[in-house]
Amino acid sequence: MAAQPDHVPTIAVRGSIELGCDGASFRVLDDRHVTHRSLESVGLAEDPRDASSLSAAMTDLVLRRGETVVARITPREGEAPFPQPRGDFVAAVASPVWIQGWIAAVLVGVAKDDARVTASSIAAFGLLAAQAGLTLDNGQRIEEERRTAGRLEQGDRLKATFLTTISHEMRTPLTVLMGNGLTLEQAWGELDEDGRFELLAGMNASVRILDGMLTNLLDYARLEAGELWVSFEPFDMSAMLRGVCERAKGTIGDRQLRTEIEDDQLASGDVVLIRRIVSQLLENAAAYTPEGTIITASCHRRGGEVVVEIADDGPGIAEEDLPFLGERFFRAGDVNTRPKGMGLGLALALGILDLHESTLTIANRADGGARFSFSLPSVSDPSLSAAQDDVASPSAYAPPDGRA
Repeated sequence: MAAQPDHVPTIAVRGSIELGCDGASFRVLDDRHVTHRSLESVGLAEDPRDASSLSAAMTDLVLRRGETVVARITPREGEAPFPQPRGDFVAAVASPVWIQGWIAAVLVGVAKDDARVTASSIAAFGLLAAQAGLTLDNGQRIEEERRTAGRLEQGDRLKATFLTTISHEMRTPLTVLMGNGLTLEQAWGELDEDGRFELLAGMNASVRILDGMLTNLLDYARLEAGELWVSFEPFDMSAMLRGVCERAKGTIGDRQLRTEIEDDQLASGDVVLIRRIVSQLLENAAAYTPEGTIITASCHRRGGEVVVEIADDGPGIAEEDLPFLGERFFRAGDVNTRPKGMGLGLALALGILDLHESTLTIANRADGGARFSFSLPSVSDPSLSAAQDDVASPSAYAPPDGRA
């Protein structure tokens, strides 16, 4: 068994036959340790899931007693009456297979000759079941160690990816800052006002890029550490979405931004964090679509939820990239042409929505383009002011009225 842990059920039933049984079954329990089925059997014409079979009846006896059970047509002291249906069999033995303190399976053996089920064969049968449990237990531990090693290896790869990505992405704005600053320092008097303004504008743009990167990094670190708190309050999703779209018009280039927003859609959540998700989705739509693309931001009521959707009529998302969107540091598209970034925007959005017990649905549209949508519980609060959209939440990183 130790040499072939994947074949434990087969080896166990064959070992039972060698011990003198005419039939044997290896029955495994489900994850809740309630129902069971025959995973491997020899000499028993049974439906693997038949709960009224002979091996199932013996398994139930073991589960009630928690120990090896012997049953005969004429039971001896300490033995059980032989259960129905019995067919040609007159004696049976069943032993628990223990894994990490639980009965995970039961090994059942049946015989047509009562004399074959002796004290020594019962003891050997119990040892066979015990060996099966030890082998499966060791197999589980080895598999857990492999998974742990895999997670550590994945963590090392992500760390290397992170360091490479952040050094590459920060180099461009830092180069602009240093270059423009040096030019202003050395040639201030030689530049006209328009030239100085252009250099300062470039520096400010680079500072905003760096600030966005660092904000994403800090917030994702808080999210991973369970320190990003959500303040659940009613807010006007319609007003918030209109405000974000209005501010986004200056950053999406020559793309057309359309809105399909139902009025007075109130939702429960953290308006500051939800506003940030919508801004990120609009930025992504602009970054991954060509000029002239139509981006549509919509908000509508569906049952007891308020649904927000950002869609575009661009090229859509490559099928091979869809499963990985939202993983940290992953960026879709060709490595040489894709937009700059660290690949944390969607990962952070997914984490924030998870704190809201929601999720981000990502798909390609049937008529072309991509669609990103999420929903929050709809609430009713007539006293809510639309001005809430521009109020910063002081509790975004504090626990008083929220949850991690």
